Amino acid sequence: MAVAGFRCGTDCVRCVVMDGTRANPAVVESRRLRFPVNLERPGQLSWLRTEVLGLLGEANVAAVCYKKAEAVASRGSGAAARTEAEAVLQLAAHEAGVTDIHGAVKQSLKRALGYDGPARYIDRAIGEAEIAGVGGSAEEKEAALAAWSCLPEA
Repeated sequence: MAVAGFRCGTDCVRCVVMDGTRANPAVVESRRLRFPVNLERPGQLSWLRTEVLGLLGEANVAAVCYKKAEAVASRGSGAAARTEAEAVLQLAAHEAGVTDIHGAVKQSLKRALGYDGPARYIDRAIGEAEIAGVGGSAEEKEAALAAWSCLPEA
């Protein structure tokens, strides 16, 4: 069962598709979907919907988890753009037939994965899970961790 994790930003969306279990995760694909700069915002969101539908269909994804904006980040200048992207992501996942769609903030991801401690949970969780194929950007790590949280434990 493939699962997908997303982390929406103001200019791109990171996506990591995984298969396996939490104990033995495998990255199937990792993508950075950059919004086309030559399109107005409605066109960018339409483009994102098409990209997400294609990705979910190709990978036969059964569950989607996206890293939600933290409360403090939801007040910044990019908050509206990120919220729009999260909404389009949910819509596309629903249209693709995915029924397990949810968002998670750091605290709920930490709890779901059994981690406690500082915000460095991303590096620690990725390291302890030995998830090969996850790059160095924080956005990609958050997307991978969101996907990992959807994998079965065994």
